[in-house]
Amino acid sequence: MRGRLWNVLRWAFVVAVVVGAWWSWRDSGEELERALGRLSLGAVAVGAVLVLLGLALSGLVWRTALASFAADGPAREVVPPFFVAQLGKYIPGSVWTFAVQGALGARRGLPPRVPVAAAVLFLGVHVASGLLLTGVVGWWTELPAWVVAASLVVGLVGLVPAVHRLVGRRVAGVPCDWGLGHSLRGALVMTVLWSLYAVALTALAPGSGATALLTLGCAFAVAHAVGVAVPIAPAGLGAREAAFIVLVAPVLGAGPAGALAVVFRLLHTVADFLLAGVSSLLMRASGARQPSGPPVDDH
Repeated sequence: MRGRLWNVLRWAFVVAVVVGAWWSWRDSGEELERALGRLSLGAVAVGAVLVLLGLALSGLVWRTALASFAADGPAREVVPPFFVAQLGKYIPGSVWTFAVQGALGARRGLPPRVPVAAAVLFLGVHVASGLLLTGVVGWWTELPAWVVAASLVVGLVGLVPAVHRLVGRRVAGVPCDWGLGHSLRGALVMTVLWSLYAVALTALAPGSGATALLTLGCAFAVAHAVGVAVPIAPAGLGAREAAFIVLVAPVLGAGPAGALAVVFRLLHTVADFLLAGVSSLLMRASGARQPSGPPVDDH
């Protein structure tokens, strides 16, 4: 009975994700066609590869978050469920990714609140690292000074180990051993990720120079944070693009900025589904459900 219920829930999740993704693109066909018409196939291919590499690296930060609860394991075991659960962000609302992380974690023998807490910590590192980078290098961009200053403050606070330990303990209901090493490892991986995104955006914006590269990268990091702050929108739809266009328009112009935003959203959507598909196949092939690390005491 439990296996049958799990299959029903799994397929319900798949259907909800597909419908949510379709809904987010339902009125963007003509806009996307015009945007792609401005770009060469080579530029799109380079951007797609860089986005895919960046998203793949995020799995390492997820593994770091799990390790703070002594729930880490081999990458082939703990990373694929992360990418599958990430598709939950295409369903309107703010809980689906976390709910799926908890369900998949339970299938591996983890207390459901532990992977949920790890997902919260991952999201915190993701957002805070991008804002911190913006706060450091944003002074050499075309971004408003107040945006750069605010990003620096929020980014620094968001990577303080004590903050992660407090949040992790509150969400998981068990001790969280997040230390300075976790913050540094997460920030280092995310620095590479944000750099890949910046180069991808520059490849998609012909004629961009060094200043534009920094501006595009920082603008996307801030826009990503704005999208996270609007959880009702699937994958930050609308809010992320609007913030990006506002920040980039002074450099590229409103039209090119809008085209770049919609193409970059497409590349992220394709990469998300590709990684989730491959991860699902890996999960089926391995059949791994139990964590390799020591059990987590949920009492």
